[in-house]
Amino acid sequence: MGDMAENIKIRVCLASDLRRLQTHEPPNANIALVFLNRQDAGDIIYATAWIGDEPRGGAVLDFQTDPDPELKHLFVYPAYRGQGVGRALCEWIEGQARQAGHRAIRLGVDPDNRAAVGLYESLGYIPNGDVETTNYNYIGAHGETQYATETTSIYRKCLTQS
Repeated sequence: MGDMAENIKIRVCLASDLRRLQTHEPPNANIALVFLNRQDAGDIIYATAWIGDEPRGGAVLDFQTDPDPELKHLFVYPAYRGQGVGRALCEWIEGQARQAGHRAIRLGVDPDNRAAVGLYESLGYIPNGDVETTNYNYIGAHGETQYATETTSIYRKCLTQS
């Protein structure tokens, strides 16, 4: 993982990134566009991991949650999983939350997603015992609207410890 992790650069997404990001989305999903618009409105920070000039994953820091901001929508393109991209995104997002003056950060994770749970726990996230269920629509791989229900366990991390 060492060489790959050293080449990962995390930064805020820009409008000029939109074309490259959309090549990884289902047709008409407009995921990156929605995140960029929310970032322009000041609601979120939309970050992308890059190796060279190609995106490898992304994450959102949502400031509209209370009392702590929430790490949301962490994703790593399948070919790059297990290579430090997710960890780098989490650490960068945590740094942004700290810079904004927050003392903690939260996230929701599917308790059956052992890889994600393991990553978050290794980064110091602790389950608080809460469970949330969310219903939402999304665009499927062929451009069709899908409906989903997602149940997540809530984890929290204190950002003031060294």
